[in-house]
Amino acid sequence: MILKFTVTGILLAWAVSRINHEEFKKLCSEARWEYLLAVWLSSVVCFWVRSFKMKLILRQLGCSVTVHTLFAVTTVTTFYGLFLPGALNTGAKWLLLRKITSKGANVLGAMIYNQLSIAATMVGFGLGALIQCNPSELLMKQQGNTLVIPVVCSVLLAFIVLLIFLFLHKSTGNKIIHFFRIITRVLPSAVRTRGDRVFDQIAVFQGAGWKFHIYIGILTLLASVVGAAVTQLLAAQGANIHLSFTVFIWLSAMIYVLSRLPITFANIGLRDVSLMSALSIYGITNSAALLMSLILLSAVFFMAGIGAVYQMVWFSKNR
Repeated sequence: MILKFTVTGILLAWAVSRINHEEFKKLCSEARWEYLLAVWLSSVVCFWVRSFKMKLILRQLGCSVTVHTLFAVTTVTTFYGLFLPGALNTGAKWLLLRKITSKGANVLGAMIYNQLSIAATMVGFGLGALIQCNPSELLMKQQGNTLVIPVVCSVLLAFIVLLIFLFLHKSTGNKIIHFFRIITRVLPSAVRTRGDRVFDQIAVFQGAGWKFHIYIGILTLLASVVGAAVTQLLAAQGANIHLSFTVFIWLSAMIYVLSRLPITFANIGLRDVSLMSALSIYGITNSAALLMSLILLSAVFFMAGIGAVYQMVWFSKNR
């Protein structure tokens, strides 16, 4: 906890030290603040679509939860995420859903499948956007190595597609799960038993059929790729930053990957530094990038505020 506070403070202090304060004040006065509401609404829509997707995943494992309940749980855990480290935040979501469904192993299997689908889709389309945008034309033009990023991204993208196919195909997928079962044999019997239950739940998705996976992939694309990129685009418009939509696809994928690192609170500092570094490729000033980052942060606080309201309602009902 102390380490996270320290890292957050260092990154935030570094970001603030890199901006021109007079320029930042001018950008704030010229910002298009009407886009702030659009960013918040976009976040609500993304959260709702993700909740609908999670409902379908849980239903595949025999758990019946309404979209509204899942939306509430997601916003509540966003509220917890302002204070809790990443692992504890995920654990809090699992505890809430386990209490609702009384099926802990099923919920954990659904959460693992959900996170894997998001990671694969975000990284896959992020790599595709990098291939299309090819920022190496701006970074390495003088050296003539403009194909470095497209080639590396193409190899990684092919590897991800192959890995997804092997994992979801029943014959190869069973072998992968069997391999993980062998690894977990060194664990205590109680832990191993629970792990086997989770593996059994994950194995259910290998027999779900490709239509189910494609449908989940489309929902993930809408909520986590397009939705995240649209939210970033709106935040950029608010900060008077104008770039192509594909740039925001790989930016959102980059921020998603970095957000998996449990080193800061609510990505504060990490998001700022990442955007400032990435947008500098396109000639965007640090002040403008920081303003965009703060607009995105406001959406996190907005969704956390909704979660806080749900938490108070639940608390009052349980008194």
